[in-house]
Amino acid sequence: MMVSLGTSLSSGPDPRPLLERLESSPRPAVVQYPAAEDAEARVELSGRVLVNWAAKTANLLDVEGLTTGSRAVVDLPAGWKSLAVALGALWTGVELLPCPTGAQPGEAESADAVLTDSPEAWAEHPGTLIAVSPGATDTEFGADLPAHAVDLSAEVRQQADQFLLPAPDLSPGTLPSLVQDAGGDAAQESAAGEWISEQSRGTAVAAAGRRLDADLLLAAVTAWDALRPIVLVPAGSLAELDEAARQALSEEGLTAS
Repeated sequence: MMVSLGTSLSSGPDPRPLLERLESSPRPAVVQYPAAEDAEARVELSGRVLVNWAAKTANLLDVEGLTTGSRAVVDLPAGWKSLAVALGALWTGVELLPCPTGAQPGEAESADAVLTDSPEAWAEHPGTLIAVSPGATDTEFGADLPAHAVDLSAEVRQQADQFLLPAPDLSPGTLPSLVQDAGGDAAQESAAGEWISEQSRGTAVAAAGRRLDADLLLAAVTAWDALRPIVLVPAGSLAELDEAARQALSEEGLTAS
């Protein structure tokens, strides 16, 4: 999925909101490299495609009754689709509660919804359950779902390409008020610097085995705010990259640190 736009960038600071600037940017917003054994190819989303995914997600969440003031657990892997879905949720004004160590239903029972790639683990949650499959071309979740679950892959493509409600103020400064980790022992988590590296040409992420958390969301919004891509490679740490991952970062103009 490689898309580029022909719109030229204006010189000087752009006063438009982040989503508007992102949508009109000719640069990649998210790049994800697959693991060697993964059949899927490298995925690249321009700003326009990322915002289109976010708008469709926002429309689906709105249909499900999730709006400003709602709270949603995010139990998803560190990947391009997770970032797109989270951006769509933020667009609706939903407060996000990422689970950085995976499903922990007992710690988020009061949430209005759960966005997850492990819907069976959240089957007893009382809120809206939205199943998110990771594949770029998935047309359905691909496994049996709890009866009340909403299959995002099956439903999101039917949604409108534009979300008509204005977005909240999304920026690196305002994001912390919209995102709060729902669980996980910080002492057991690797420091963000071991797997996220913000650089002048983009942000490198060692995504293997990682879950979407507040650090990754902040890194993504920071990169997008500067119209730079976030690049995810299949590695557990930026300090221990194999040759393929190093080459991938090099092709994007990034280094391991």
